[in-house]
Amino acid sequence: TYPHIPIVLVTGYHSEMQDDIEQGLLLNAYTCLYKPLEIEMLSNTLMEINRKKLKELLGVPFKKSA
Repeated sequence: TYPHIPIVLVTGYHSEMQDDIEQGLLLNAYTCLYKPLEIEMLSNTLMEINRKKLKELLGVPFKKSA
């Protein structure tokens, strides 16, 4: 495994994949996005991951946005 690599789950099967999604989140996936996927949502999520990583490197506390 590569714990330093953030994972974003993406699926179009919200209900059918609920157990797998929960398992992925328990295994430290950052979040799960659902199709139809808006590029802005994906972009915002990736920027949030980058900000979190930078703040960790700088030693600044990070609060995940809702």
